[in-house]
Amino acid sequence: MDVYQTKIPVADELLSPRHPVWLLHGGDHFTVAFAEDLRLPSPPVPGAATSIALLHWNGLPPSGPRLARLVVRAEREAGPAPKRRKSPVQYAPVIGEVESIVQADPAMKRSSPNGWTGWRYEVQVAGKETVEEGTKYEPRPESVPLPPAFDLKNYTPAGNDGGWRCAACYSTRFQTMCFGMNDAKADGGNDPKCDNCARPRSVVGFTIWLRYDELPDKWKQSADRQFAPKVVSVLRTKWPGARIEVAEDGSYGKDDWPSV
Repeated sequence: MDVYQTKIPVADELLSPRHPVWLLHGGDHFTVAFAEDLRLPSPPVPGAATSIALLHWNGLPPSGPRLARLVVRAEREAGPAPKRRKSPVQYAPVIGEVESIVQADPAMKRSSPNGWTGWRYEVQVAGKETVEEGTKYEPRPESVPLPPAFDLKNYTPAGNDGGWRCAACYSTRFQTMCFGMNDAKADGGNDPKCDNCARPRSVVGFTIWLRYDELPDKWKQSADRQFAPKVVSVLRTKWPGARIEVAEDGSYGKDDWPSV
């Protein structure tokens, strides 16, 4: 999981060892995965799905000791790490592009704990009032496509019973500790004011709900890292974009391995 937090890739020798045995670090502790037939899996043919069966051993209570069978359906492997690390480039946000995922729908999480690809997500989109002051942005080259944008006019605010979250206050939440959630009972007509910053909703913007399949690819990957079982994200550092299938109860020996 450190790959996503530090942006530093795993060493090539650890990602592609001589024998098909890997140590996995999910952020809390280490587990072990090894190929079921003890032969090094062949690299996937680009564009064609290859199935790779792994046994995953987690020895730490309370979830372990447990041996689970995982099936990795991959179309490619991660290439060699670059000789030099490139610093991430930050372009000026486009009005209407997704800036962050606020949360997954709590009711959907309860009803389908491992079904994150079927959930909907509360997201904050960029507006004139959400740009952080003092942030330096790189000029966007013409070759870099613009991200998908969402027009707030086509959406109702995310919230319960008419409540709404101020997008401008949410963008400065770490300085003010105000997450911009406004009382549904506040009288504001069609353009209520934020309880915190006292600016109209039409000016500050608001968060909206998007289904997983409506999220831009970048934010699908972010949802995967936040809400999928950790082993999914960890294995994708070796097999980017792979579909991971695992026994629903985590046990080994079942004939049916439903997709997570």
